[in-house]
Amino acid sequence: MPICGISCYGELWNIPCQDKTYEYRTQLRPSIFNEMSLEYLALIDKEARRNLDDVANEMDLINIIRPRGSYDNQGISIRYKRAIARLGSNVFCPDNKYPVFPFFSPERDISFLRLVFDIKCHLIHNALMKLNRHRRYRHYLRYGEIVRRNTSPHTVHNMIIEKYVTKYIKYIDNGVVIDGLCSDFHHYRSSGVVHVVDDVSKMSRGMNATITSNYYYPEYTDGEYEDSADSDSDNYDDNDDESDGSDVDE
Repeated sequence: MPICGISCYGELWNIPCQDKTYEYRTQLRPSIFNEMSLEYLALIDKEARRNLDDVANEMDLINIIRPRGSYDNQGISIRYKRAIARLGSNVFCPDNKYPVFPFFSPERDISFLRLVFDIKCHLIHNALMKLNRHRRYRHYLRYGEIVRRNTSPHTVHNMIIEKYVTKYIKYIDNGVVIDGLCSDFHHYRSSGVVHVVDDVSKMSRGMNATITSNYYYPEYTDGEYEDSADSDSDNYDDNDDESDGSDVDE
């Protein structure tokens, strides 16, 4: 955005697009990374608003979440039903009343936070895979390489949010109108997908390292996403602003 270029050298100010800047307006530059970030927000928002029962079925949670010995008249585990009900309709929603430190029941609460984190990662993975199918974005995102490294999808989500989306929010919250920003951006904010996703360690303040949180399902060691800071973020480099690829899905 041109307004990001405001700078001061002693008493000399450099203010690009002065007319718009003084009117508290700026323009979203036609960068491939702005375009890709907004497309990702649209995809993750759609994933976040899906019916959670469909997501649970997609993840096979009905078979993964351990039964507590009691079932309803349809043969569904009571523990599974309570877990799904506790999740709410959107795991990204900032208004969710999820467990916070200090925990009333650490084993159960931290296990629930693992469940929330795993669902978020699943939805983020879905959105990133759809984004990666665009030829126009694939060269810059290279999500397939990230998947092969077994890196958690939330690190890619957080990189996009921190590098681009937080800038949009900062200017909007300060009363700046961003021309070219999609009209659905306020919907993305209400659904919570514009925020970074904390891992289980951060949500539990490190207690997950000492608490065996197997209440809902075992802590898997094989095939689980790693919480790695190396999210291949260098591949998402905004030094290149042009793309000659097509935006048609394969």
